Amino acid sequence: MEFGVHIERYSMHHDSGGPGRYRGGCGIVRDVRIIADEGILARRLENVLFPAWGVNGGHSGRPGRIVVNPGTPEERELKPLSDNNRLCQGDLLRVTTSGGGGWGHPFDRPAARVREDVLDGFVSPASALKDYGVVLDPQTLEVDEAETSKLRKDRRTEMAMFHRGHYLSIPPAHASSSSNIPASWRSAVSNPSVNQP
Repeated sequence: MEFGVHIERYSMHHDSGGPGRYRGGCGIVRDVRIIADEGILARRLENVLFPAWGVNGGHSGRPGRIVVNPGTPEERELKPLSDNNRLCQGDLLRVTTSGGGGWGHPFDRPAARVREDVLDGFVSPASALKDYGVVLDPQTLEVDEAETSKLRKDRRTEMAMFHRGHYLSIPPAHASSSSNIPASWRSAVSNPSVNQP
């Protein structure tokens, strides 16, 4: 046997991209079946715990995880930084990576683009509603423009430059300091139309 594993799945990690005007990229899900008698696995995938930050009102990416035999009584989660993880023939290793961070407030993403994300499988209808404030018809997935406009107006919240599970504030004394915020970021925040379609 040349390889002791079989790749059974390689797909998108739905809803993992950080919500934003420009959505973060989705992570992936990879299922690897052990076909050798056994295997020893060392993991170096710390970013599943610490996904990319959201910027300028965007949300951070969603975390991932590493699981052996998901959905079975033998299910166990592996630590992302670990050695000597013993796997046996027939075990299924599922590696789910985290998503990228979003840029700009999610409510500023055009509703039509959010609908396209749902149709393409990047975003679920539930995330479209919760994260983007877009109301979709459950049968046709058409945007309900009136309800979307109302929901976005009623639920719009304050935002900050950085998001890592929640918005992080920069103390006012440091907000204009070039040592804390790169000039390119300051110009993007003060003139958000720059480099945007």
